[in-house]
Amino acid sequence: MTEMTISEVLRDPLIRLVLRADGTSLSTFAHLLKAAARERGAARRNIPALPYFPAHEENPARH
Repeated sequence: MTEMTISEVLRDPLIRLVLRADGTSLSTFAHLLKAAARERGAARRNIPALPYFPAHEENPARH
């Protein structure tokens, strides 16, 4: 089985029925698919999809 492209997924009648039943707009679903594709591509290249900002950690020795 081959993977569907994003445009094929968005044109698929069954997927459109499920989106309608779930109350999800086609544009929202398209945005989700494109974001997932970017993240997947970045993961394959071992590059963060979004900039990494580590959480600020307080120095326990200061308290």
